[in-house]
Amino acid sequence: TVQDIESKSHAGLEAVLSSCAFVGFADPVFVLLQHQTRLYLCNVRVLCEELLRQQVFMRFSNFDRIALQEPVPLRAMLEQASRLVREKHAQAYVDEGGRVAPPWTADACMEALMRMREMLAEYFCIEITADARVAALPCLVDGHAPDLAFLPLFFYFLAAEVNWQLENECFHGIARQLARFYVPRPPLLEEPLRLLVLPIPF
Repeated sequence: TVQDIESKSHAGLEAVLSSCAFVGFADPVFVLLQHQTRLYLCNVRVLCEELLRQQVFMRFSNFDRIALQEPVPLRAMLEQASRLVREKHAQAYVDEGGRVAPPWTADACMEALMRMREMLAEYFCIEITADARVAALPCLVDGHAPDLAFLPLFFYFLAAEVNWQLENECFHGIARQLARFYVPRPPLLEEPLRLLVLPIPF
């Protein structure tokens, strides 16, 4: 909640970020910020992800709507993302005992998202139609839209990594997945996932 965010804020860090000066990029991921007489090297992705996560709660149930020109078939995206996860990240599903926990299937993801689609639309403006097409996404920051090349992975991990059973963990999990999806990505980091590009128009 907003109250949780405010209660856990760090006064020193807040002071630095609220009155710093942008110096420049050190590389595609890190920037230099100046506060008084000190220079800080900051990971843009980490900062942006936390900002976006907090914006989800600031705009909770009151998002502006980013409508897609044509609703996008959810199943096709989940099948594509599931295939990529199986091919590229198989080792991530091996536990300490060497047992393999298979990644979520497209069917399992589909079932979870369709079951929760009314809640996703009401609180997060993630609109999935009754015939399983993605129609709209939330606006987290005015003037910023996510890279739709990552839309399949977003819905896959939204289904697979959110705890749908506990309300508080569910909301925080959705906020985290939205933040990871919307965070700007340096060009070099986009290349491994360009396999996921679909004709998804705004």
